[in-house]
Amino acid sequence: MDFSGKARLYAGGGIEPFQPSGWRLDRTKDCGGTQDPAMGALGAPCGKLCDASRRSFLGARGIEEYALDEALAIVEKWRSQSRKGFLDLCVLALLERGGRSYGLDMMESLRASGLEVSEGTLYPLLARMTREGSLEASWTAPETGHPRKYYSLSARGAEALASMKAEFDEEIAAYRRLGEEKQR
Repeated sequence: MDFSGKARLYAGGGIEPFQPSGWRLDRTKDCGGTQDPAMGALGAPCGKLCDASRRSFLGARGIEEYALDEALAIVEKWRSQSRKGFLDLCVLALLERGGRSYGLDMMESLRASGLEVSEGTLYPLLARMTREGSLEASWTAPETGHPRKYYSLSARGAEALASMKAEFDEEIAAYRRLGEEKQR
């Protein structure tokens, strides 16, 4: 089991466990020789514990808290994976609806619709979509202010958007049918 989500680097350069009250790590357990004192409490450079140390680390109260953290980690991984393609769809739809736009304007529009997107996510996405040909980009220098890179939907992007919308609608419909089957 990977405890990287429950650890933090400490000043000595090793890994130190995050320990909510009631958790303890018994450093006397046999870690199969992987527990290097220079690596701190978790021992192994990979941040993993042997079963004996893990049981001691979790303690009685920590198991439920750890299970909750593991569930949240699963949701975060799913959210990250599902958003990757979904953001492509949203950017294409945004440009189809509003015509050409620049990055900050798109970020604000996405946020207004309930999608939190950072610059570190949006700008690489726009660069990739431009390289792939689904977006066209051009620089415009206004009379005042700094030049802006405007993006617009290309013909290839419009075709991709139509297919992506249809696929997304099918996936949502399938998900809803699964929910309906459960209620029967």
